[in-house]
Amino acid sequence: KQIVEQYELKTNDYLIGVGYTGLMDDITIEYGLKSLEENSPCIAEALIHPCRYQDGTIDNHFNEFLITKNKKLKTRIEELGFEITNYA
Repeated sequence: KQIVEQYELKTNDYLIGVGYTGLMDDITIEYGLKSLEENSPCIAEALIHPCRYQDGTIDNHFNEFLITKNKKLKTRIEELGFEITNYA
């Protein structure tokens, strides 16, 4: 916390997904963000592990990969007043 304050760094206020490891989907993210509306403005991080296997394997990580391609979710996130960003 001291370093964050010293360098005026931004950090997340909330983390969505730890309790849903392996079960993350667009609905989980949307409802997680909806629960934060009353705490806005805030920075929320959605914890996903997107992976697309070369051999076509589909598992929970592939489902999380699909989240990154979901344009409907992107629109919904923006409608809720959140901005999608990255660490850059």
